[in-house]
Amino acid sequence: MKPEILHTPPNEATITEIYAVLSVDATGEGVCAVGSGAGMMPLAVAYPRMLPMIREYAAQIAKQTNRKLVLVKFTAREDMESFEP
Repeated sequence: MKPEILHTPPNEATITEIYAVLSVDATGEGVCAVGSGAGMMPLAVAYPRMLPMIREYAAQIAKQTNRKLVLVKFTAREDMESFEP
């Protein structure tokens, strides 16, 4: 099945860090997501200017689910595979 391309914004820079909102419980952690018209969207961004948006979602999710959430920053990068046209 060929995926529908929804948006292909211009690239801004080499991504060296990723920020994500994780839920935490006794069994571990999971990446939080929110529903959108295109399906589920993980709360993960590459640019600090997007942090206010995911912080707002995180606060709402924590309140609605009564779960602890954490905002984390990943800084290690390993290119695993390349996909060429």
